[in-house]
Amino acid sequence: MIRNLVGRWWSSPRTRLRIARVLVVAGIVLVLVAFATTRWGFVFAGILLIGFGAAAGPARIRPRGGPAEPPR
Repeated sequence: MIRNLVGRWWSSPRTRLRIARVLVVAGIVLVLVAFATTRWGFVFAGILLIGFGAAAGPARIRPRGGPAEPPR
């Protein structure tokens, strides 16, 4: 039941876009703070957050019915 609810919530492009933006902004802020304080581990963590945000974007949504039709 909970899995189905989360799956429907996460499949919304608007929700995925908002979460992706939050992850990317948090990653950028973390990288900037890390550069200012010379914490190189936080730079790496910020780069990972930016990558996770890019991977979570709505462009990653695939149709549920099967493979998509080729573009025309």
